[in-house]
Amino acid sequence: MNVGVVSALDPDENLLESSYTSHYFGTSIVIQKSTNDEDADDPTGPLIPVGDEVTWTYRVTNPNPIDLFDVEVTDNQLPDETEIIRLDDEIGNDDDILDPGEIWVFEAIGTAELGQYENRGFVTAFDANENQVEDSDESHYLGTAIDLEKSTNGEDADLPTGPAIPVGEPVVWTYRVSNPSLVELTNVAVLDPDLPTGVGIDRQPDETGNNDDILDPGEVWIFRAASESVLGQFSNTGTARATDPVNNLLTDSDTSHYVGTDVELEKLTNGEDADEPTGPIIRVGDPVTWTYRVTNPSPVPLTDVNVNDADLPDGVSIIRQPDEVGNNDNRLDPGEIWIYEANSIVPEERQYQNTGVVT
Repeated sequence: MNVGVVSALDPDENLLESSYTSHYFGTSIVIQKSTNDEDADDPTGPLIPVGDEVTWTYRVTNPNPIDLFDVEVTDNQLPDETEIIRLDDEIGNDDDILDPGEIWVFEAIGTAELGQYENRGFVTAFDANENQVEDSDESHYLGTAIDLEKSTNGEDADLPTGPAIPVGEPVVWTYRVSNPSLVELTNVAVLDPDLPTGVGIDRQPDETGNNDDILDPGEVWIFRAASESVLGQFSNTGTARATDPVNNLLTDSDTSHYVGTDVELEKLTNGEDADEPTGPIIRVGDPVTWTYRVTNPSPVPLTDVNVNDADLPDGVSIIRQPDEVGNNDNRLDPGEIWIYEANSIVPEERQYQNTGVVT
């Protein structure tokens, strides 16, 4: 309300006065936005692990003594396919008119992303004279995370088979732990329950960092475990853990693979598996046949197969025979059995020994 006064003098200089009163009513609407129940007007807002649920709540109130209509709540930056849903009124009758003093509640649910995140909620409405009212409120959160990248013998072997490593040769698993967050992380640990029994994970000098117990933003810590290759497809999963400044538990996992390879040779003398002396007793001048059965216990094919026996009599050669199991090609597939033979005559009376080698 405001009051206007007009004054004047008549010809006899009498003072003449008149007054008038004028009114208007200013309408408004109020939105109060929160993130995970925090009124996070300023950064950083709540710290939320990446991938965890984020709930944005919008409380819309009508501070006027008149009704408001066509209330609409929007947001300038919500994740794709995230919708704002009206919930039951906190104060009100759940109709489509925002009465004086009512409080309507809206909600949107998404998933936390890495880094500093901010978005602004908007509300618009109209009064009975079709005057538009509007308000907005900003909210923030900070997405926190830890990152693990695991390799096997220097290969990022996320998928099988990974590197092929002969049975019994060294296997080294390397775990690169980094902090992509904007805050420090503590209580960092690396676990790998599928490592061979007795194999531990040891922290190495940091790739980047100061070798203390705080994983600063951008730092990279290195952990290693070492063992020997075993036969077959091997898979293990490392997990890095840490806590952010509000004790949220952060985890990340990465799986790595290798395949342990081998070749096996079984040698027979005149059909006997004569690993120990004396072996079969053969008369001087009678024939002796050495048979070499080569198998592939690995889950991958082998090539360049070669059988040698340095102790064979002069002039005796090892000849490949038709495969016992296989297709007689030059690739020793898993489960195939290749046959080789060498033939000679027993030259003299003595204990004889020779050793076949397959590569």
